Amino acid sequence: MVPPMSPILLILAMACGDDNAAPVDEITLDLALSDHLPTVVSASWVTPGTPSSLRLDYGEGGALDRSLELDPARTETLLVGLPPGATITAQVVATIDGQAVTSPEIAIETGPVDGELPDLTLDIAEDGIFDGGFLLTTNVQSPAAVTVIDEQGRYVWWARPEREAFISRARISHDGQTIIAQPVNRYGETEGTGLSRFDWEGNLLETIQVEDTHHDFAELPDGTLACLTHDIVRLKGEPVVGDAIVEVDPDGTQTRVWSIFDEFEWSPEVDQMANEEWSHANVIEYDEANDRYLVGFLGLGSIMAISRADYSVEWVLSGPFSDFVGDDGTGAIFGLQHGFHLLDDSILVFENGSSSESNSRAIEVAFDEDPATTASIRWTYEASPSIYAPSLGSVQRLDSGATMVDFATGGRVVVVDPDGTERWQLSSELGGAFGYAEVIDEFRAP
Repeated sequence: MVPPMSPILLILAMACGDDNAAPVDEITLDLALSDHLPTVVSASWVTPGTPSSLRLDYGEGGALDRSLELDPARTETLLVGLPPGATITAQVVATIDGQAVTSPEIAIETGPVDGELPDLTLDIAEDGIFDGGFLLTTNVQSPAAVTVIDEQGRYVWWARPEREAFISRARISHDGQTIIAQPVNRYGETEGTGLSRFDWEGNLLETIQVEDTHHDFAELPDGTLACLTHDIVRLKGEPVVGDAIVEVDPDGTQTRVWSIFDEFEWSPEVDQMANEEWSHANVIEYDEANDRYLVGFLGLGSIMAISRADYSVEWVLSGPFSDFVGDDGTGAIFGLQHGFHLLDDSILVFENGSSSESNSRAIEVAFDEDPATTASIRWTYEASPSIYAPSLGSVQRLDSGATMVDFATGGRVVVVDPDGTERWQLSSELGGAFGYAEVIDEFRAP
């Protein structure tokens, strides 16, 4: 007969048993392709308890080299930024009752790319050039689409507006919930005049109608949209097309806050586009640190800083109203330009050039805002052989010190070192045209 266990031994045995508690059951994970976009995967899971931490690991070709740290209360998410025709493997890892619990690794095959998008060719590739990021841009037309492209030169996300219109710009909203696109809408065009807002599965959520909006928009942290619009006045009996800024509040209220005609006087001597479009604004950026807009004007060959405090012009760089003098002693520092990127003591500018020159380039202009005196071209990049982009085009200084140069309607995007070495180059097939482009650090659904 086995003697009964003493109370002390019984307590010790129970304590030891706590260290060897029964394992928690595994997590159940399910993957499904989006009904709308075949490179978006919906992941959902069921945990056997309440997690204190939760992570979803996933990757291409069996690798689990990408991770999403998620709110432990979540039970689903979207995986975006995935290439078409790829095997995607995923696994959920959670901490439940102090134990690490995982789901089995499961896989799913993404679908094909939109067959109407132009083919892309990665001419020059260097691993890590985007440091895990992506290229957010547009296919301007045929078809007009917002596109996201990975470092390997593959479309990973795309969406089309309600109407076929030239799309120049796409931006991820400040709250990360949607992606917004802007059509070019040259003066006199009426089709597709609204901004398109998409969800992360590429579904069109709404079209925001702003009269005469064109080329570009910027979003403020509170969700206000700042849109470039045409502003038409009659001078000397003829219509002159200038530009204004209209702010669209989150509640939909639209307010015209600035016009080129409020600041500068039109005259034929400074009308570079023969009355059809005098100022021809084409880019607007919001400078949050200084609460101001930076606006580029192709017709004037200028970039202006416009304060939101009173909507006054702080400075004009280049052109007939320039506050700065260039290397040649005039205010004509650059011209026929589109995209730009303001840096600490300089600004990158994409200079399209004229059709007779047929040579677009990126330049860096050094200048000091206070006081506004001189400006000097510090750096230039021209492709060899030359590339001509008759419209659009953008530039961006990356954290690595390299510069992304988007030749837009020239059909090429290049990442180049300060010494001119091309480290990455993407080409669209003949007839393909990129819109404004931006390298984004990450591309993930909220």
